[in-house]
Amino acid sequence: MDKENKVGGANEEISFDSDAEDLLRDLESDEDDSEYSGGDASTGGEVTATQSLANMIASSVNLESLTSGSYRAAESAVDAQEASDLAQEEDDATADTLPMPGREVEMANRGQETSKKPEEEGAKSEGSRSESSSKSEEVEASSERAVHDSDSEEVEKSGPRQSLKRPPIPPKMPAGVRVLREGETAYTQEAINDMLPGGKNDDGRDLNYKFTDNSWYAQIFNEDYLRTVPKSSPRQTRREAKFIVDRMGIERGARVLDLCCGFGRHTIELAAQGFDMVGLDLSMVMLKRALSDAQERGQAIKFVHGDMRKLSFNSIFDAIYNVQTSFGYFDDQSNFKVLQGMFRALKQGGVLMLETINRDFLINDLPLRLWWKGKECTLLEEIDMEPLSGLLKVQRSFVFDDSSRAPWEQKIQIRLYTATEMRALLTRAGFDIVELSGDYSLPGAYFGASSPRNIFVAERPRR
Repeated sequence: MDKENKVGGANEEISFDSDAEDLLRDLESDEDDSEYSGGDASTGGEVTATQSLANMIASSVNLESLTSGSYRAAESAVDAQEASDLAQEEDDATADTLPMPGREVEMANRGQETSKKPEEEGAKSEGSRSESSSKSEEVEASSERAVHDSDSEEVEKSGPRQSLKRPPIPPKMPAGVRVLREGETAYTQEAINDMLPGGKNDDGRDLNYKFTDNSWYAQIFNEDYLRTVPKSSPRQTRREAKFIVDRMGIERGARVLDLCCGFGRHTIELAAQGFDMVGLDLSMVMLKRALSDAQERGQAIKFVHGDMRKLSFNSIFDAIYNVQTSFGYFDDQSNFKVLQGMFRALKQGGVLMLETINRDFLINDLPLRLWWKGKECTLLEEIDMEPLSGLLKVQRSFVFDDSSRAPWEQKIQIRLYTATEMRALLTRAGFDIVELSGDYSLPGAYFGASSPRNIFVAERPRR
C-alpha cells in the first residue's frame, strides 16, 4: 500500500516529520506480522484484535499536539479505547472495568475476516480503508464544529466588543510591605539601627532598673565633706596626673575636660603642665575652692558649674577624664546618658578615661565598718551592697569635736559595675575600648578581683 494513501486515509491534514515517516515505515513492515496474535484458527486458538494503523497514526497525532501545546481531540471510531489512553490514570482504570462494545464488534468482524478467502480479503480491506477514512473525516469535522460552537457561546456570553482573553492578574504586594494607618510611622533600616543599642539615638530605654534617687550628690559635697577628705601629698597628685597623661596619650596644648573635678586637684596639676583645662562640677563649694587654689598659682582655668547629665558640649575636647569614684551616682539609664554626653563632647579620635571601684574587689570585704579621724571630726562609714541593683550603700555618721554641733548622717548610694558591664555600656555609647588598668601603680595591667579599680581608656572613633 502506498504511504501517501495510507496517511490520507487516516487524516488528510496530518503532516509528518522525518522521524514520523521512519516510524510509519516500521509499522508498514510489521503490519502483516502484528495483525493477528494469540493463536491460530485451525488449532482453536482465540484471535486477538490489534490496533489498526489508522488508530496508531491518530494516537501519534494526539501526542504531537500535546507536546506542541495545541491539543485537539482526535478519536477513531474503530478503537475508542486507544484514543482514551491520553486521559488521566483514574479514567483509564475506570475504562478498563467497563464493557467496550466497539472492541467486541471489532473482534467479531476480524474473526469473520479470517474465515474468508484470500481473494475476498483484498476487496474487504479496500472497503475498510474507505470506511475508516470517512469516519476519521467525520470525527475531525465533528471536533472542529464543537470547538467553533464553544467559541461562539463564549463570545455571546462576553459580548461582541469584549476580548476573549482574561484580564491580567495584578501582582501581589511584596512580603514585609504594609499600608500605614493613621498615626503610624514608617522607619528606615538606618533609623532603626540608630535606635538599637549602640546606635546614635539609643536612649537606653531598656536600662530601666529604677531606684530611689535621694539626690545625695547635691548635698554631700559641702564644707563638712572637705573635713573628711584624706590629705593628698603633691607627690601623689603628680603621680596620678602622669598616669592620666600617659595612658590617654595626650600632648601639651590639648583641651581637656575634668568631669566632676571637685576641688580641682588634678585640674590644677595638668594646667601647670601646659594643658588647656576645663573643670566641671555640680558643687559650688568645690568649685570655689578649686578657683581659689588656681588663682594662688596664677593659673587661668575655666571652672564650670553644671550637671554631668546635661553636658551641652559638642566635639570640642581632645580628652575627658572622670576619676576618683565620680561615676555611677544615678540609675543605669542616667549613667548611660552621661556616657553619651561624654561621647558628643569629644572630637573624633578624642580619648576618655573613666575610673570606677572594682565591684569584684570590694565585695569580698562587705559588709564593712570604717572609722577615721577627719579635720575636727570623727567619721564612721557603714558599707554594704544590694545585689539586685548593684548599689553600693554607704551610711556616714559625723561626730564633731565642737560640742556645739550635733552629730548628723549622710546616705550615699553608688552604682558599681563589673568590668564586663562597664565595657558594654562604653561600647554601646559608641566608644572603642583601648585599655583597662587595675590601679594607678600598675598601668595597663588588670588582675580581676585582685585589682581595686577599673580604669578604662576608650576612644571616640574617627569616622
